Amino acid sequence: MKRSSAFPGWRKTRRPWLFPAICISGVICSLAYGALVSANAQPTEQGSSLCQRDLDISLLEDYQFLIFGEVHGTNEIPSIFSDYVCAFGSKEPVAVGVEWPAHSSTQLNDYISSRENGDEQVPLRIAAEMSGQQGADGRSTLAIVEMLERLRALKLAGLDITVVPFVPDSSDINGGQDAYERALADKLMANIPAGRRALILVGNVHAQRAKFEISDGLGFMPMAAHFPEDATLGLAPRIASGSAWNCSAQGCGANPVPARDLSGYPEIEVFEQDRSGYGGAWLIGRVSASPPAKLSER
Repeated sequence: MKRSSAFPGWRKTRRPWLFPAICISGVICSLAYGALVSANAQPTEQGSSLCQRDLDISLLEDYQFLIFGEVHGTNEIPSIFSDYVCAFGSKEPVAVGVEWPAHSSTQLNDYISSRENGDEQVPLRIAAEMSGQQGADGRSTLAIVEMLERLRALKLAGLDITVVPFVPDSSDINGGQDAYERALADKLMANIPAGRRALILVGNVHAQRAKFEISDGLGFMPMAAHFPEDATLGLAPRIASGSAWNCSAQGCGANPVPARDLSGYPEIEVFEQDRSGYGGAWLIGRVSASPPAKLSER
C-alpha cells in the first residue's frame, strides 16, 4: 500500500515485550501481564523550552495518527504525553485527542486559548460532570486536568494546539462495543483538522489495531483499527510498578500495578505490529495514582 507523502510510515522489528494492561471503554481496567511477541508552524525556541523532557521523536515522525495507549488514573502518563505534544507542537501544528465527551470541544478549546482571566474552572467542571455520569473511572483525574492546564500554557506560549475530545454521546452509538470503537474513531477523524498530526491519549485496548478477543471467538475491532493503516501507530504503555486510579474487578480506586523490570527499554520503540495490534511502545516507568478531579481542588 502506498504511504502518505506527508507522513511516510514504516515499521521496525525489535525484541519481544510485555503487554502491561487491559482497559476497555475507559470503564473496566484489569491488569493482566503476559509475554507477547511482538499549514506549517515553524519551530519556536519559546515552545521547545517549555518541554520538561528532552524526547527523541524521530521514530514517530512518519505517522500522522499517533495513538498513545494508557492505563487510566496515573500522574505520570498525562505528564509524559504532554511532553510528546510539546515536542511535536514546537515543530508543527498538532491536534490532541483526549478521552473526554465530544460535546465539550468548544469549552476546552476556548479554555486553552484563554488568558489567565478566562474561566479557570472549565476542565474541573467537565471532569466533575464525567465522574457524576460515568463514575470516577480514571479518565477524569486531577492529572488529566493538569495536562489540559499545561496544553493551555503551551498554546499561550505560541504553539498551535487544537484539543479534540472524542467520546460520543450514547445517543450517537447504535450497537455494542464494535459500534462504540468505530464511533470513537469517527469522532476523531471528523474533527482532526485536515493534514494535521494528531497525538491521541486513550485507554490502551483502543490503541490496538488487531481484533480484541474476549472469549470463545467473541471480540471487537478497537478504535485504532478504524484509522488509515499506514498513517497510524498504536503504542502500548510500558509500566514498571506503582498504582493507578481506575476500575477493576476489585472496584474503582487506587489499584496496584504489578512490578516488572523495564531496565534497558528505550523511551520509544517501533516494531512490526504484534498480535495485539500494537506497532510500538512508550516507556512510562513507575506510576502513582491520580484521584478524580473535584471542583474544590482549584
